[in-house]
Amino acid sequence: MLYETADGLADGQRKAADLQPAGIRVEIVDATGLRSLEPNLAHDLAGAIYYLDEAQVDARAATLAMLDTAQRLGATLQAGTEVSGVWLDAGGRVVGVTTKQGDIPAGAVVCAAGVWSNDIARSAGVELPVRPRKGHILVTSRAPGLIAHPMLEGSYAASVTSAAEGIQVALVAEMTAGGTALLGSSREFVGFDRSASPAVAQAIAARALRFLPRLAQASIIRSYAGLRPWSPDHLPLIGPVASAPGFYLATGHEGAGIGLAPVTGQIIADWIVGGRVPELGDTVRPGRFAGC
Repeated sequence: MLYETADGLADGQRKAADLQPAGIRVEIVDATGLRSLEPNLAHDLAGAIYYLDEAQVDARAATLAMLDTAQRLGATLQAGTEVSGVWLDAGGRVVGVTTKQGDIPAGAVVCAAGVWSNDIARSAGVELPVRPRKGHILVTSRAPGLIAHPMLEGSYAASVTSAAEGIQVALVAEMTAGGTALLGSSREFVGFDRSASPAVAQAIAARALRFLPRLAQASIIRSYAGLRPWSPDHLPLIGPVASAPGFYLATGHEGAGIGLAPVTGQIIADWIVGGRVPELGDTVRPGRFAGC
């Protein structure tokens, strides 16, 4: 986590101190130490907080692995079966889903449709506070040895927790197995528009150059945009919907869905199979929002 100023670094140290009692290992890195860790960074940065146990996950590989494991444990995957809504009985309980291939009965229905969750929830008479929040990623030409660690700038967390409507950009940089760099990130509310914006790409590139001047020698070979499911308090909605018995939500994770997928699944399983409020359940319960 990189900081441009001494004040920013001090803020980062306070956050790190708050996390350490939970077992999070950190090191405070001054400007000299930062140049030793990452020689290609700009030399006028104040320092960094190094989270020693942080790791990367390949979202595509993790998704395929979870699907494979679920099927080996007995789950049935019906690819290409578009769900158009939920199926209610006469008492208003959710008892299945409606698809273009026919109705599928179920004792419980979990809506984990990301930014499209509202389309499903409305069929159960529920309006979710989940909105699509667009983000861009740039991919560079090969730049082997550019950085040794994934990195974020200190203001990244502020951009995540902001509810500003305009474009926000903060450095995110990591290397791929193929030697290219992935650069981000941006946040903006533009509805369901997933087109890549040259202006946003330029803003991300400019921010990346501020921290990594050597990127001037690389080219941007690809850019793409996606939509994150944003919730007003920046926490996901996980658990039962009181107004629609049998209907459960697992949405609103914004950009943290792949990392929070295992604990989300555990919370949902505890609700449905265990029939009890799981640990952390009240914190993310949909009922904290009106109408859920």
